[in-house]
Amino acid sequence: MVFAYRVVGYFGLLSVLGALLFGFRHDPSAPLNNYLFNIALYLAWAGVHLLMTHDAFKRSVYGVRAGTLIERQVYIIVTVITWLSVLWLHRAVPGPSHVFSEPVRFAATIGFLFGRSLSSRAPASPCWTVSSASPAARSPTRTTRRLRC
Repeated sequence: MVFAYRVVGYFGLLSVLGALLFGFRHDPSAPLNNYLFNIALYLAWAGVHLLMTHDAFKRSVYGVRAGTLIERQVYIIVTVITWLSVLWLHRAVPGPSHVFSEPVRFAATIGFLFGRSLSSRAPASPCWTVSSASPAARSPTRTTRRLRC
């Protein structure tokens, strides 16, 4: 079960980057109403996440306000399922577009991945590692604790 959870978690995480690199659907002749549909779709996606982080929701479903392991796992599974639903249901949008040459697209992809590797301080994992250092400590000693998934 842990293996399946990790596969789904990593696939969901990578699908976000994949969507940014691959792009979203575009059709110059698509109706303008598709913008409204897509905005409603993203608002529904965000609404689910806001609801799941609300204290009253956590108390009613999990019995406690503080985060638990099962809460994080359910949140990640729901996030992946709803994100993939957004990608599946998302409609093509109209408007101008520009197709870049292969060398430019390749360089942009490398730049994007390089930028992500530099800016990402958190581990790219649905299982977080928590590090803390004592502010009074003069040496860079750290205590690291890995949460189980």
